[in-house]
Amino acid sequence: MNRVRTLAVQRIHALEAAYVALAGGLMAVATAGGDMADHVRLFQIALLVCLPAMVPCLPLLYLAGAAAWNLADADHGGPVWPVMLTYTAVGVLAALLNVMALRWWRTRHHLS
Repeated sequence: MNRVRTLAVQRIHALEAAYVALAGGLMAVATAGGDMADHVRLFQIALLVCLPAMVPCLPLLYLAGAAAWNLADADHGGPVWPVMLTYTAVGVLAALLNVMALRWWRTRHHLS
């Protein structure tokens, strides 16, 4: 029984890691190009994947994203990678908050 529980926990951890990687990857691809208008649907999907924790992270996303755009001068031909890293970091943060909330809920309800 203990071995089965260990395997189940390992699978849950693998799914959590895959979810965080998916959220970060979507956000990175959606913001990688200089013109985000090309990837607006992908950006929206990335935001949806990060719900519900993305809601409290939205101010951070927009303030940090605006700061990255301005500091890198990305809208006038500057490098776009600081913007991509900023958006990806906030997306990963939201996904990690979702994983932590789900772990808290599972422990509270004694589900593995």
